[in-house]
Amino acid sequence: MNRQRIVFPVLLISIVMVTSLSIGRTSAHASGDLKAEPDNALSIYLPLVIKSCLPAPPGESDNVNDALTVCSGQTVSGQVSDADWDDVYKIWTMANQQLTISMNGSGGDADLFLFPPDTTDVDSDPWAAESAFDGNNEYIQYTVLEGGFWYIDVFSYSGSTNYNVTITLSSP
Repeated sequence: MNRQRIVFPVLLISIVMVTSLSIGRTSAHASGDLKAEPDNALSIYLPLVIKSCLPAPPGESDNVNDALTVCSGQTVSGQVSDADWDDVYKIWTMANQQLTISMNGSGGDADLFLFPPDTTDVDSDPWAAESAFDGNNEYIQYTVLEGGFWYIDVFSYSGSTNYNVTITLSSP
C-alpha cells in the first residue's frame, strides 16, 4: 500500500468549527470534513441543519397523537379534571440534554409524567419520569438519553386543576 504525505503551503491556518449553536428558539448542528482543493487551498464543507421551534397554538390534547408542541423556556397553561384527565405536550430534544419541567396550579391534584420518543399511548406505555406529590407543585429534572419528541403529560389525579407548566432544555 502506497502512502503519500500531503503538505499544504499555508502560513497560518485558523479553523473554527461550530458543532452546535442555539439562538433563542432556533438551534443548529453542523459537522464536516476538511478537504484540499486542486490549488492547495483549504476548504471546509459543513452541512448545516437548522431546527426552529414553533409552539402550537393553545388547544386540547389528550394523548401523543394530538400532543401540542412546546419550546424550551415556554410556559403553558391549561386545566385537567375528572372529565378530562390528560393534557399532553411534546418537545424536541437532542440526546443528553437536560429537561426540566415545573408545574404549579390551583384546585384538585395534578401530576406530571414524562414519556420517551417511542411512546404511543400515555395511558398504557411506561413513563421515564414522574412527579406525583400531593397538590399541584410538581417538578421533573431528567437527562434525556435519546433525541426526538419527548412527551409531557399533565394528569388529573383528582378534582379539577388549573395549571401552569414551564419546560426548559439545557446542555448537560
